[in-house]
Amino acid sequence: MNEQELQILELLSQGKLTVEEANELLASLKRDGAAATAQSEARTHLLNEQDLGEIEEPFGVGEAPEPAARVGGEPFGLDDDEDAEQGPDSEGEDWARTVSAAADAAGQWGERLGERIGRTVERLMDGPDGLSARLERTLGRWDDVEPAVQESVRSAMSAAEAAVEAATETARQAMEGMEPGEAGWPNGKRLAGVDLSGRDLREMDLRGADLSRANLTECDLRGVNLKGANLTRARLRGANLEESQLKHANLMGVDLTGANLKGAELTHTNLHGAKLGGVVLDGIDLSHVNLHGANLTGASLRGCALDHANLHGAVLRDADLTEASLTRANLPGVDFTGAHVHGIDLNGANLMGAVMAGLDLSGLDLSRTNLAGVNLNGALLNGCTLDRANLLGAQLQGAKLRGANLERANLMGAILREADCREAIFDRANLLGADFTGADVAGATFDRANRFGATMPSTD
Repeated sequence: MNEQELQILELLSQGKLTVEEANELLASLKRDGAAATAQSEARTHLLNEQDLGEIEEPFGVGEAPEPAARVGGEPFGLDDDEDAEQGPDSEGEDWARTVSAAADAAGQWGERLGERIGRTVERLMDGPDGLSARLERTLGRWDDVEPAVQESVRSAMSAAEAAVEAATETARQAMEGMEPGEAGWPNGKRLAGVDLSGRDLREMDLRGADLSRANLTECDLRGVNLKGANLTRARLRGANLEESQLKHANLMGVDLTGANLKGAELTHTNLHGAKLGGVVLDGIDLSHVNLHGANLTGASLRGCALDHANLHGAVLRDADLTEASLTRANLPGVDFTGAHVHGIDLNGANLMGAVMAGLDLSGLDLSRTNLAGVNLNGALLNGCTLDRANLLGAQLQGAKLRGANLERANLMGAILREADCREAIFDRANLLGADFTGADVAGATFDRANRFGATMPSTD
C-alpha cells in the first residue's frame, strides 16, 4: 500500500473518517492512478488543437462559420434573379454547383462543430483536478465571473485545501516513526467495513483490529499478523493468507472461498459458519478451532490436526481427510458424504448423527467413539476396532463388518439388516433390541453379549 492509502486507514481507525468516506477516498486513489496517463495524453492533444481557435461558448457550441464561397443571396445560392440572367441552358449546371458547394460547406462546418464538441466534452470529463479548473471549463471565461462570486469560490477552495492539509498532517503525526508492518501499527484499529479489495497488505501488524464486514477480496495478506482480530463476515474470497497469523481471530461467517491458507496459523480460531469450499488446508494445525456449521465441501484437509475441534453440523462432502487427526473432535451431524477418509483418526470423537454412508473406514480405530444415531449404511468397516464404541440406534444396513472388533460396544436398537458380520467379535456387547435380520454372522462371537429383544438371523 502507498502512503496515502495508509493515511486513510489510520484516519478511519481514529474515527476521523466514516467507512463510506474512507472507501470513497480509496476508490478515488485507485481511479486516479489508472487515469493519470490518460490525463497527460488528453492535455497534449488539447495543446496541439489550439490552432483551431478558442472555444467561445461554455460548451464549445459557437456560431456556425460562414461557408468559404457563398453563391447568391440565398443560404444555398438559389437566387431567382441570377437564375433568370443565366438563361435556361446554364440553369441546371449552376444549381448543381451551388448545391455541391453548399453541401461541402455544411460538411466542413459539421466536422468543425463535431471537433469542437468532442474537445470540449473531453476537457469536461478530464479527471478531477481542482474546483477552479472545473469552473473555468464550465463557464469558459473565468475572468468574466463577478469578483464577489470569484472571491467566494476562492475562499471555499482555500478552506477545503486547509482541511485536507490538516487531516494529512494529523495522519503524518500519528504514524511518525512507524513503518508498515511494524508492531503496533495499526494495532487494534477500527477498520470495520473498509474496502481494501486487491490491496497489498503483506507483513502488516493488524493484531486486534476490527475488520468486520471488510472487503478483503483478493488481498495479498501474506505474513499478516491478525491475532485476535475481528473479521466477522469479512469477504476474503481469493485472498492470499499464506503464513498469516490468525490465532484467536474471529472469522465467523467469513467467505474464504478460493483463499490460500498455506502455512497459516489457525489454532483456536472461530470459523463458525465460514465458507471454506475447495480451500486447501493440508497439514495445517486446526486443533481447538470452531468450525460449527462451516462449509468445507471439497476442501483438502490432508494430514490436518483437528483434535478437539468443533465441527458440529459442518459440511465435509467430498472433502479429503486422508491421514487427518480428529481425536476427541465434536462432529455431531457432520455430513461426510463422498469424503476421503483413508487413515483418518477418529478415536474418542463425537460423531452422533453424522452421515457416513458408504464411506471406507476399513481398519480404523474407532474405539470409545460416539456413533449414536450415525448413518453407516453400506459403509466398509472391515477389521475396524469398535470396542466400547457407542452405536446406539446406529444405521448399519448392508454395512461390511467382517472381522470387526465390537467388544463391549453399545448396539442397542442398532439396525444391521443384511450386514456382513462374518468373524466379527460382539463379546459382552449390548445388543438390546438390535436388528440383525438377513445379516451374515458366520464365525462371529457373541460371548456374554446382551441379546435380549435382538432379532438374530437364522442359523439354518
